[in-house]
Amino acid sequence: MPHGEALQHTYYYTQGRDGLMPALLLLEKCNESDLHATLQVGEFKNENISCSEKTCYLKVPDMKRWAQLAWSCLGDRSTGWSESDGDKWDDAIDDIVKQLANGDRIKVKDGETVTV
Repeated sequence: MPHGEALQHTYYYTQGRDGLMPALLLLEKCNESDLHATLQVGEFKNENISCSEKTCYLKVPDMKRWAQLAWSCLGDRSTGWSESDGDKWDDAIDDIVKQLANGDRIKVKDGETVTV
C-alpha cells in the first residue's frame, strides 16, 4: 500500500519511536513467501496456492482531505488520542501530504492524485 510508509513516517514524526505502532500501520511488509507460509498454516496445500500481482489505481481529488481521513483512522495510539496529538494535527496532515507527494508510487495526473 503506497500510503503505509507515509503514515508510519508521520506516526514516528509526531509520536516518536517509543510505544507501539498502531496495528493497521504494522512495520512488516507482507511478501509472497509470507503469504504462502500463512496459507500453509491455515492448511492450504502449496500446490493449490498461486500468487499474481495486480496493479490498482485510486484517484484522490483532495490529498489533504484524504490525509485527514487516513490519519483520523490510522494515527490513533493504543492509549487513544491525547490533547498534544490535537496540537500536532496540522503538522501530521502536512507531513502525510509531503510524504505521499514524494512517494515513488504516487503520481499527479490531470490535476488529481493517483496512487498505484
